[in-house]
Formats: sequence, structure tokens, C-alpha cells
Amino acid sequence: MLKKVVSLSLFFYAGLCFCMNLNSDGPTQFLYAPWRNNYGSEHKPKDAVNNQTECPLCRNVNDSDDRKNFILLRHKHTIIQLNLFPYNKGHILIVPISHKRDLHEFTPEEQFELIKLIGESSRILQESLKSDGVNIGVNIGKPAGASIPNHLHIHVLPRWQDDNYFLSMLAQTRIISVDLNKIYEILKPQFESVLRSIK
Repeated sequence: MLKKVVSLSLFFYAGLCFCMNLNSDGPTQFLYAPWRNNYGSEHKPKDAVNNQTECPLCRNVNDSDDRKNFILLRHKHTIIQLNLFPYNKGHILIVPISHKRDLHEFTPEEQFELIKLIGESSRILQESLKSDGVNIGVNIGKPAGASIPNHLHIHVLPRWQDDNYFLSMLAQTRIISVDLNKIYEILKPQFESVLRSIK
């Protein structure tokens, strides 16, 4: 039994070393492809909303059952909710109430509220979940990775030292160790206190 455990451990370690050394020979190489020059200007992305009956973010905005939808906070122009398909425990979405696809389409007041809530969310995740850092990101358009490209939303993810372990690297699999209900119970009171402080 011990031999099997040791052999399996060595196998994973070797695979990890291989993955880490794939690019060890030097900087990233580039392939010159001038025939793709017109792609950015001529390519017209499909409207993802046409392929679904309702925007899922608008549905959450309009549904009053915050517990069911894991909504942590409702403000004048914004809601904050847990991501139902998290990349990490405590992964939240900051969602403008207005159904718009790009940052420049929002009013200055909406933009200010977004920035304020990004800062408060980052603080809460670090204090409440004891994270070592935070990723903050927005994907504008489907080619940039937006899964709901027509309703802008901002991702805020708590991160911990060494949370990218061998399973993530070799099997493209992440383990989310805390369920949404428990995270909701931890974070909801913290976001309610934010609402009282910035009204």
C-alpha cells in the first residue's frame, strides 16, 4: 500500500514539474499572422441574449427572493450576489441593475457606486474569509470571456496563498470546499452593515 502511495505521489510530482517547465526555454514565442488583421474590425459577435429567454442577472435583480438567489446586498444602482458557479469560495458578482454591456454606458453615479462597492467587497472578503488577496475583474464582450456579455458584471474573488495546487494544474479541476449557504450566512451581515454605512 505504501509503495502505491509513494508511486502515485511521485507521478503527480513529475507531472507538476513537467507542466511548470513547459516554457522554461525562454520567453513566449509569437507567430506572425497578418491574414488575421481584419478579424477584429470585421468580426461581428453574436448577441448571446438572443439565445436565451431572459437575462439571468436581470432575473435576479427583479426577483425579491434574495436568499434563493444568494443576493448579499441591494443598493440604488447595484446588487451584489454570490456567483452560483464560483471559481473559489466566496466568489461574488457586483451587478449593475441597468442592463448594459460596457462601462462607458453607465452614468457617473452608477460608475461611482460600482467602484465604491468593489472596494467594500474586497475589504469584506479579506476580513471575513481571511483571504490573502483578492482578484477583481470584468470581461467586456464574449471574446474577452464574458459568459453573459450583454449585462456587465464584476467578479471579486478571494484568494489564498498556494490555492493553485496540483489538481488545478494537471486536471483543470478546482475543489470548492465551502457550500454557498454557509458562505452566504457569513457574508450577508457584513454586506448589510455596508449598506447602512454608505446610504
